[in-house]
Amino acid sequence: MGNNETLEKYFDTYSGEISKLVRQLSLGFIAVIWIYPDNSSNEILPYAFRTPLFLFISTLSIDLVQYVAATIISNIYEKETTFPKWGDVVVNFLFYAKTSVLIIGGAIFLIRMYNILNLNI
Repeated sequence: MGNNETLEKYFDTYSGEISKLVRQLSLGFIAVIWIYPDNSSNEILPYAFRTPLFLFISTLSIDLVQYVAATIISNIYEKETTFPKWGDVVVNFLFYAKTSVLIIGGAIFLIRMYNILNLNI
């Protein structure tokens, strides 16, 4: 196995694990937002969590689009021996996008939760 094949194998393994974690963390954050009570108003969803919730739902949507795009590209080029270079660019962009959106949403969520719990940063 050549050096490039080894690196590609590691990338596939680790990016697959990261994708699982991104999905689990997004769903976990959504669950916390869902069960968090807002006793200060009559709103179902606390205002402070609207942006993070949107970002977590966006993360899951990008994750779905990434897998749909990879599947479509693979089906179009199934007779070829290698995945097209432009296909890699699309799939990798979506991978980094969903991971970045999760990190931003998680940071906003944690900061707002910290502030709601009346702790000063």
